Amino acid sequence: MAKLKYCVLGLCVLIHSNTFSQNENGLRINVTDEGIFIYHNKMIRNEGFNIYRDGEKINTEPIRPVTYPEELQVALGEQYNMLAGAAGATRAQNLYLKLISNRTLNQLAVFLFPSAAKALGKLYIDPIAADGRTKTYKVEFTDELGQPTGEAYQTSVVLSPSRLAAPSDLKVSNKGTRVTLDWEYPKLEKGEDDKVIQFHIFKKTTLGDVKLNDNIIIRNAGVRKHTVSFTALETGITETYYVVALDISQRKSPPSESINFFIRDNMAPPQVSGVTTLAGSDRITVTWNSNTAPDAAGYYVYRSKRMREGYKKINQKPLDLLTTF
Repeated sequence: MAKLKYCVLGLCVLIHSNTFSQNENGLRINVTDEGIFIYHNKMIRNEGFNIYRDGEKINTEPIRPVTYPEELQVALGEQYNMLAGAAGATRAQNLYLKLISNRTLNQLAVFLFPSAAKALGKLYIDPIAADGRTKTYKVEFTDELGQPTGEAYQTSVVLSPSRLAAPSDLKVSNKGTRVTLDWEYPKLEKGEDDKVIQFHIFKKTTLGDVKLNDNIIIRNAGVRKHTVSFTALETGITETYYVVALDISQRKSPPSESINFFIRDNMAPPQVSGVTTLAGSDRITVTWNSNTAPDAAGYYVYRSKRMREGYKKINQKPLDLLTTF
């Protein structure tokens, strides 16, 4: 089974081919309570498409992609920065060129954000009720003048929304303020497509739940276990986390079970550096660079009379951080 390797904001993941799968007719349809999301996989620029439901055309003018970088930025809205960061684009023009020239990045953007799918001319949302009926959809492609080219994709679908599974088996660990979350999500087998594309991590606070990940966390449909790390504000506090899965239409799954986690200070201060000694007539003076780590509490000094002997601690109480011994 084909797999795609893609790097998002420094995070390299191996993405199962089902993440980008279409049916055999080049369409991918997601039935939701808010409407029927109809995606096609054709790369278009100045062309467009018409949409038919049960043989009846339901759009008035051909649906077209944006044609200027500035239009793309406006269409993406608050998701522009996330997508630009994922693509390594510093300007709207860079992002626009990447999205219209790189098929893999194009497909990734389309399925991550409906706003991107609309901007790239690859999504139509039919606002009819998901009432269990079977409907046939056809995407008819048009040229720059709006005339049909003769190319079309067609498929039938039962209008019953799927239910998204909640992430499970959430575990948390930390090294200092670096917190790592691990969770599980169902692995997809060949031919399956639950349309889940990404995850969001949330922290509960007294002011409401806060999304922690500014980066895109892509779901790898070929594996069951997922992990991500982030930096907490401080140690010595208890925080509550949970994870939510999102599908290509931005529907959220039920949340995973919440987990309370005490972020303990489990990282030792940095190694002491700059140790020097000065021998006098009746004493040896030992100096070192002050340790500025915020959690450093003091120093112990160890001495060995011979190189092959073990070291013994001289002072029984920690020395002050600015002490010369």
